[in-house]
Amino acid sequence: MPLQANATNVADVAQTILIQHLHPRLQAALKQYSSLDNKDGRSALADDVANLVDDDVPIREVVDALGVMFHQEPSIEVRIDILNNLLNLDDPSSYQLIVQGADPNQPQEVRKAAIAVLGDYDDTWAVPTLQQLLSDGDAEIRQAAQEALAQKTDPTAGSILMTR
Repeated sequence: MPLQANATNVADVAQTILIQHLHPRLQAALKQYSSLDNKDGRSALADDVANLVDDDVPIREVVDALGVMFHQEPSIEVRIDILNNLLNLDDPSSYQLIVQGADPNQPQEVRKAAIAVLGDYDDTWAVPTLQQLLSDGDAEIRQAAQEALAQKTDPTAGSILMTR
């Protein structure tokens, strides 16, 4: 009987190959991450991974490791922490992962955080994604996208919106 590949198996294989090509410190962190039972420990480890760029670990590999963590993470709060780490890295390689955070399959809180991160980036690459989210089926997501776009066109808009 032939082996049939499904999307989950293909994603697992791709993730395994990705991990094998990461810096050894990132591999060790990912191994530790999957064994942690509490979200505070996982959040702290995600912060530690993001800080590895200060130790000359290539930023692209750090983003990839944070992506693995994001996709494995059951906690909404830790997913949001990971998105904020990606914002702080301020690297274009994180764009696709942040956009995945805004995907309709994510919990609303994660989506809104991803939209806020897209709005906080200084670059204009996020504008088309935010414009697409203006027609989302969720009114709160549309509102978050509208606020993020307003912040992009008027940087003082973000501080005004935050004081509400």
